[in-house]
Amino acid sequence: MIFSHLGYPDLAGKHFLLERKSERINKWEVFSGIKRGVRIRNRLLALLGFFWMSLQELYWGYGEKPFNVILSSIALIFTVSIYGYYGQYSSTYGDVLTSAMYSFQSYTNISIMEIKQASKGLKLTGAVMSFFGLMSVGLLVASLSSKSKNYN
Repeated sequence: MIFSHLGYPDLAGKHFLLERKSERINKWEVFSGIKRGVRIRNRLLALLGFFWMSLQELYWGYGEKPFNVILSSIALIFTVSIYGYYGQYSSTYGDVLTSAMYSFQSYTNISIMEIKQASKGLKLTGAVMSFFGLMSVGLLVASLSSKSKNYN
């Protein structure tokens, strides 16, 4: 906030990331520490908080790294495409283009060609991909708009 008051929004964003990283490391230390006064419940909550903050930092950098959302989306589409290519119960089994098209369509909710999966697991994967695609668009817009935010 001090950097923002002085007119340095980029430094304010970097400082914000350092604060969040410090908080994440503190949660890990609460979980892995050998203090006797910490309850098991508090340790488990610290572990869950550590994993949740790690996921946020990796996925979108708390709004400071919008390019991470794009990279994560590409990695997810590629992973599901490989799953559809090698999955024997998939209707896209052995077809690179169709499996890539299915995962892209599922993620972006844009229908290019009709691909119907027979496997309930792949139908569920498509639904989950659709949800994460919508969430990713929202997080991408939020992180792009956060680059112009005022930390005051």
